Amino acid sequence: MATTMKVHLHTDHHVVVDAELGARIEANVGDRLARFADHLTRVDVHLTRRAAETGSGVRCSIEARPPGLRSIAVTHEAPDASAAIDGAVAKLLTTLGHAVERLEHRGARETIRGK
Repeated sequence: MATTMKVHLHTDHHVVVDAELGARIEANVGDRLARFADHLTRVDVHLTRRAAETGSGVRCSIEARPPGLRSIAVTHEAPDASAAIDGAVAKLLTTLGHAVERLEHRGARETIRGK
């Protein structure tokens, strides 16, 4: 089953990302999640300013959508967008690793009803 993983970046009006930076962020996230590309159809990256009026902190939420399963979402907050994205991707890699492992083991084990 070969799927094409698409990465989309969304920001609120307090986080300014031009088209070039947005494309680099999408490519970076896509590269880091490449080993799970066959297990995902879409990845949405959301950047929001945590406290817009004070300018402190950026929250990155990433939602990954495996075909036929519920989406997997993680969130990370950091002082800047780069650190927030890195933290969220690291969390997502761990979560996806566990989810894929569970799926692979679920199909391989014997049950009282058979395979």
